[in-house]
Amino acid sequence: MNKTTASAHGPQGFTQPRWLPLHQALLATALAAALAHGPAWAQAPTPASAAENANPASTPASMAQLPAARTSGKVKYLTGGVGKDESDMIKAESRHWPLTLEFAVRTQGRAQFAAGVDVLVRNAAGQEVLHAKSDGPFLLARLEPGAYTVQASLDGQAQQKSVQIEKDRPLRLLISWPPGNERAAE
Repeated sequence: MNKTTASAHGPQGFTQPRWLPLHQALLATALAAALAHGPAWAQAPTPASAAENANPASTPASMAQLPAARTSGKVKYLTGGVGKDESDMIKAESRHWPLTLEFAVRTQGRAQFAAGVDVLVRNAAGQEVLHAKSDGPFLLARLEPGAYTVQASLDGQAQQKSVQIEKDRPLRLLISWPPGNERAAE
């Protein structure tokens, strides 16, 4: 073998560290996994985070998603907000929706979020434009500008509020019930 010929141990006069072939094999395996599974392989959950990810209420904000938008008649809406991360996301998203309804039950001088609220919205002509049940303490509705009546019912106790929706001026309405309603969300 002459001086420019490479051997299994590297160029002549240079000995590879014993760990280098193993290191190269591990890198090749990691690269193959990345190509086969996409970027998710680098974010494999630890046992603790796997349990957290099973509960959407504890999903990190960076991984939480808004609930899917739905339609009632011609009105698009979304509802949810159970858990801090989803609640924070809906609050941030609400600035893009003409109407945000927030539901709570007053208990011992505090307000607890309420879920399972039956919501009925009628336009100025008295026509039903939205009928939905909340999946959490928030309901966002994409209403056209105009006058509406919002009726919200929780455990048989109904409340009615008049609202005026204006173009590019989101409106937030808090509707709360006295103690004794059973569907308060923690």
